Amino acid sequence: MANTYVDYTATAAQTDFNFSFPYLETQHIIVEINGVATSAFTVATSPAQKVVLNSGATAGVNVRIRRKSQPDVNLVDFENGSVLTETELDKGYRHNRYLNEEIGELNSLSLQKAAGSNDWDTTSNKILNVGTPTLTADAATKNYVDQKVEQIAAGASTPPSKWQFTGTVGASTTYTVTGADVSGDSAYDVSVNGLVKEPTVDYTVAPDTDTLTIIPTLVGGEDIVIIQRGLGIPLTQGTIGTTQIADDAVTDTQLNSAKLNGIAVNANNYTHPNHTGDVTSTADGATAIANNVITSSKISTTDVNFNVSGTGKVGIGNLASSVYALRVDGDVLVTDTGDNFPAVVLSGSGGGAVQLNDTSTDGQVYNLSSNPDSANRGGFSVGLIVVDGTPITGVAHVSSDATHSIFSTPSPHSFKTGEFVLLAGAVGNVTWNQKVRITSLPTTSQFQVTKITASTDYPNTVTLSNTHAPFTIRRHEEASVLYNMIKFVGLPQATAAPAWLEGGQLWIDTADNSIKIVLDS
Repeated sequence: MANTYVDYTATAAQTDFNFSFPYLETQHIIVEINGVATSAFTVATSPAQKVVLNSGATAGVNVRIRRKSQPDVNLVDFENGSVLTETELDKGYRHNRYLNEEIGELNSLSLQKAAGSNDWDTTSNKILNVGTPTLTADAATKNYVDQKVEQIAAGASTPPSKWQFTGTVGASTTYTVTGADVSGDSAYDVSVNGLVKEPTVDYTVAPDTDTLTIIPTLVGGEDIVIIQRGLGIPLTQGTIGTTQIADDAVTDTQLNSAKLNGIAVNANNYTHPNHTGDVTSTADGATAIANNVITSSKISTTDVNFNVSGTGKVGIGNLASSVYALRVDGDVLVTDTGDNFPAVVLSGSGGGAVQLNDTSTDGQVYNLSSNPDSANRGGFSVGLIVVDGTPITGVAHVSSDATHSIFSTPSPHSFKTGEFVLLAGAVGNVTWNQKVRITSLPTTSQFQVTKITASTDYPNTVTLSNTHAPFTIRRHEEASVLYNMIKFVGLPQATAAPAWLEGGQLWIDTADNSIKIVLDS
């Protein structure tokens, strides 16, 4: 971890940048944004040590907060006969220590040779801000290499370079060819008084020093011309792009007319045919989907916005259910702009129900239902509850009195007083095998029910089967008179209103067998 600097990648308009390293003077704190030092900041020490920029930084810029302890300034000047205080000694020591820390960390960030090697090791990091190479052994930037590769692949985009000189007297005379950047004597054409010279034998070119050397002896005054060959592509390997062909440059002369002779004018004009079937069109007109051709088999089975399964079940906002005909993930709004009386109709000879299913941890399942009874008399139930549990075996009879029987389960159960359970397992007298209501819970492993029969052939299995409607309205005809019957199930029963009831709630007063309402307080 660095001790003398901290780096940040700034967020939009960020001004505060914390740092934890110590320093001697405020002017020793340096702020660099993308490598460029700035003085537009202040240093805060409370409540946190930080740098505060005068204006917010641009998102994504690199911000470095570092310490530079003025190596060219003596912070402490000791004189003969002066009193050496702890503060001055500490300051002088810390100045030297901080300078060594800063030099050490800058050295660790510098480009160094690999261990046991004379080669420089960038440790897989990039080298930035490299200049354009001029010597053959210079490092090259990516942009420079890309340009040269492009020239090789697509041909030079500029004419070859040319230099012209007047010969001087002597052998191995030299001339400056500024801008020569291709290595190899054969990359240059050199002529003296119109006579082409032999590369390497008659001349050499050194791009590193921009020097042309004419080897044979000259008498002086010769016309010397040097041309750097352009970078081209062999016709057998490359392609000629449209940018390399001038407009109107290709005529019948360049084409094999024998291949074109005999083709009538406008012979290649194309007329779009008419389309029939599921998708129709006339000539070049727009295509259209025919009516009644999109079936469920052509609709996606995986698009969560709208899908139809292979069995015809529909999903909106989620994949279709394997059980229900329609599955909707989201709210449903029903309006009726005709008579402004929207309705949702559930029709069936066996009744119908709208279920409110709270899937939270303590949620309940309630139904608004309409269903016939055994005499086919219709009824409407509010809050029809259907809770089926897992059968519990090993049930044992504990005790019975004249009106109730107590049974035990092998381990604690989760039954509640007022719930319904299904008893099973009685063989000799099947009267016990029916649904009964729990009247009390003597212990966490026991439950009491109304005694059904005096038979001692007790059941050995119990299953929560809590199906009942807290509130039911049923029509009943008796002696040609039609009655509306109201039934409450599970109302609290006591000789006084339970303290936990809320205002407006019903309870049964067992003292006079009446239904009473708790008044609002």
